[in-house]
Amino acid sequence: MKKLFAAIALACAAVTVAFAPAAPAAPAAPQQLIVNGSFETGNFTGWGTDDIGIPFVPLDVRGAGFTPGYGLFATAPTDGSFVADNGFDGCGPDTIELWQDVSIPAGAEATLTFDWRVGWNLFASPTLNRSLDFRVEPGGGGAPLQTTNLVTTNIASTATARSRGRRTR
Repeated sequence: MKKLFAAIALACAAVTVAFAPAAPAAPAAPQQLIVNGSFETGNFTGWGTDDIGIPFVPLDVRGAGFTPGYGLFATAPTDGSFVADNGFDGCGPDTIELWQDVSIPAGAEATLTFDWRVGWNLFASPTLNRSLDFRVEPGGGGAPLQTTNLVTTNIASTATARSRGRRTR
């Protein structure tokens, strides 16, 4: 079996809502809608998770400095002391999922901001690209309302690669 060794870390997630006041006033602080957005409980409190059956590195909350080896980066939280981390691969194909249902009040605007890093080492000649997608689904799941591909590996390359970003939606 050929494998792709990779790692992904989600450093923080925040959904904030800003309400428009009825009369001019000092701007109100945004309301935080994500529970445990930076994983500061040291676990997945408030989150749903689904890992693949036999992961390369199991989905878990980790502090700074963890690395699976193979030339891949060490975890580096961007907000607080923890990240959600996984191996981005394993005995599959399968999907690794991390989610949280969030209710946005009617008439409010919401902004989601999160940091992510992904790395891979294609030394084992994988046969399928791996992808990191951000999906917005209706409450409780269902067909995605929006899907944004953050990164897709290129199996034609044997290079170790790293990518990172901050997303606001």
